[in-house]
Amino acid sequence: QVAMNAIFNCATARHGLEYVLSEIDNLTQDMKDTLRKMYGQFVKEYEEAVIKGLHCHLGKNFTMKEHFEDLVEISIEVANDKRINYCEQLASTTANIFAYWSLKSASSDLLSQPNDKKLSEYLMKPHAAQVIAIWVLLNFQEKGCQSLKNHLVEILTGEGKSIVIGVSAIVLALMGYEVGCMCYSKYLSDRDHNSFKSMFVDFGVDQYIYYGRVEDFTKKLLYEDGTSLGDLVQKAISKECYTSQTNVLEGKKEKSNRLKVLLIDEVDVFFPEQVLWKLYVISNVHI
Repeated sequence: QVAMNAIFNCATARHGLEYVLSEIDNLTQDMKDTLRKMYGQFVKEYEEAVIKGLHCHLGKNFTMKEHFEDLVEISIEVANDKRINYCEQLASTTANIFAYWSLKSASSDLLSQPNDKKLSEYLMKPHAAQVIAIWVLLNFQEKGCQSLKNHLVEILTGEGKSIVIGVSAIVLALMGYEVGCMCYSKYLSDRDHNSFKSMFVDFGVDQYIYYGRVEDFTKKLLYEDGTSLGDLVQKAISKECYTSQTNVLEGKKEKSNRLKVLLIDEVDVFFPEQVLWKLYVISNVHI
């Protein structure tokens, strides 16, 4: 793991912030300056949180468990403080979440090394393209997360799309959204969900984040109140739904008041003609 992390960090470091900014279309000079300022804040807070975590592992002042709890508490507090400038809010929240991810992803053998500063070089770290991609997706230039717009972000294979989606999902959930993470592949969807599941639980947002295929999301949207097609048909046939005190959605689950966001991995898979605009058949049973 140490060798793989070192190779990954070395390779991604070649494409630093300025390279990433130069590759993004339609960024004004003011936007670039804002992202530079945000990234400076991010790096400072991220490195401080990681070094403090490594001190914890060396038995200095705090335990790692206490540090993880602090990172979660800080992330929740910052994400919900409307007094903070949105750019600063994004930079601080993502810094603490990524610090948690780096420390949580490290093996016990790696963390047992005595030199914390040298050790930090071998942790899995976020690279500039991942961080900037998250901020672009979350509309860093707006006044708050309630002004989200649709975005397409291209991240090449091996550059960590699943990490971008996982961290974005945590940030959005902390800010009050219900987040759907859609992928064409059940295997990839399950893999990515399992890799972040413990963090979703630790940050208290697991009930607000859902991974699945397009079929899963279609069914979820159709039956999100808990009533299945079978229930509707059965009630209609038995005339239960026509009594004065009941209706066809009797017993439905309480809907979430949270705004919903959909993050799609490999979105180009949905563009071919054989997929786009086609009728989705939920059942082969004809009534």
